[in-house]
Amino acid sequence: MRERILHFARQLFIESGYAGVSMREIAQAVGVSKPALYYHFRDKETLFLAIVLEFIQELNTKLLHVSGQTTIQKMAAVVRLLMNLPMEERALICLLIQESHQLPDETRASVWLKYQTEFLDPIQAVYDHGVQNGEFRRLSGHVVVWTLLGMVYPYTFSGQNNAHTKEMEEEAGDQLLDIFLHGVKA
Repeated sequence: MRERILHFARQLFIESGYAGVSMREIAQAVGVSKPALYYHFRDKETLFLAIVLEFIQELNTKLLHVSGQTTIQKMAAVVRLLMNLPMEERALICLLIQESHQLPDETRASVWLKYQTEFLDPIQAVYDHGVQNGEFRRLSGHVVVWTLLGMVYPYTFSGQNNAHTKEMEEEAGDQLLDIFLHGVKA
C-alpha cells in the first residue's frame, strides 16, 4: 500500500505542485480512505518528503554507477545521465527545486542536506578526482558543480513539454559538455 500511495502522490505533486494537492485528493487517487492514508503518512509534508528523499536516493544510485576510463569520460557520463532522465524524473527535479520552499525551514534544510550529500557531492567527487589526476584545473568544486547543473537544468526542465527530440537532446548534451570542458573560445 505504501508504494501505491507514493506512486499516486508523486504523480499528483508533479501535476499540481505541493500546494495544489490535498491529502483528500491523494486518498481518492489511491482509492483509500483518508484515515488509511494517514496510517502510512502522518501528513502531506511527510508524504512529500518521502517522495523527494526517495528520488534523491535514486539519483545517488545512478551517479554511483557512472563509469568511464578517464575522469572526463565520467563527467560526460554524468551529463548524459542527467540529459537522458525520464520525463517523470525530470519533473521530480523541478518539483524538488521549485516546491521545497513551501516546506518548514527545518524540513527544507534536511532535504537540501540530502541533495548535497547524495547528489551534488558525488558529482563534485568526479571533478575532484579529475583535479587530482591533472585532467581538470583546480577551481571551486562547488562553483564547478553548480555551473554544470546550471547548464544542464534548462534542458531538464524544458524537456517536460516534449519540444525536444531525443536526437536534439543528445546533440545539446554533447555541445553542453564541450562548452563545459573547453569553453567557447576559438
